Amino acid sequence: MEWLIKYWPDNNRWERIWKLAQVDFKKRYYNDRLGLLWALINPIFKVIVYFLVFSLFFKVQQENYGLYLFSGIVVWSFFSEATRQGMRLLKQKLYLLESIPFNWMDIYFSYLLSICFGLLFNTAALMVVGAISGVYPTGQFLLFPLAVGLLYFFSMSILLMLSVLFPIMEDLDHLWDMVILVGFWGSGVIVDSTVIVEALPWIIYCNPIIGIIDLFRNAVIGSAFIGWDKVGLIALQTAALMTIGSWVFRRYVRLSIEKI
Repeated sequence: MEWLIKYWPDNNRWERIWKLAQVDFKKRYYNDRLGLLWALINPIFKVIVYFLVFSLFFKVQQENYGLYLFSGIVVWSFFSEATRQGMRLLKQKLYLLESIPFNWMDIYFSYLLSICFGLLFNTAALMVVGAISGVYPTGQFLLFPLAVGLLYFFSMSILLMLSVLFPIMEDLDHLWDMVILVGFWGSGVIVDSTVIVEALPWIIYCNPIIGIIDLFRNAVIGSAFIGWDKVGLIALQTAALMTIGSWVFRRYVRLSIEKI
């Protein structure tokens, strides 16, 4: 991948983002005894717990439910980690912002890119488990870059807002923990999203990650395609949130730095 960087526009910027992402990723896992394996152990442990609870006690009858859970948890773990830990990013990286002149947004691009490394690792593990279970990639795997791209920029939009509001509102992390908990149960991670949408039809308009999780499942485990109309809606929602997030970031970033 590094050989490709020299052909990208604005080489220094992209190389800096790539290097910062590598450093963040190594710091997250390489100091632990099991290293990168923790990126796999954590989601697999959650899958086992939820699979046992819902298949044995609640008698959920769904084909390939283990893969269904695994794929949902992979996506939600990305979003949860990006926002819960990322809201402290401005404070953690302030030393870089003060000492090196560069685009402040690059800190966020590199941080999310480092989480993408873990996402790709978990996706590969999911596909291996799928192959063992007799579920192989189909032509819908071409949707994978689209699903990851939408997840990346949706998470970025929320992260930008949280990171500049966190120094101003010190209790924001507790509030966001509650949002993450509600979102986990209301985003189709555990149960089929159609059940949620049928009960609350309006939720699809204010929670784009429902569709992103479904699109990811379309790509990786070949579930029924959600349709281009829904993909278009998710893309519009993500673009609108990125516009809002970028505006909030630029409007309040200096005030946040003063509070740190």
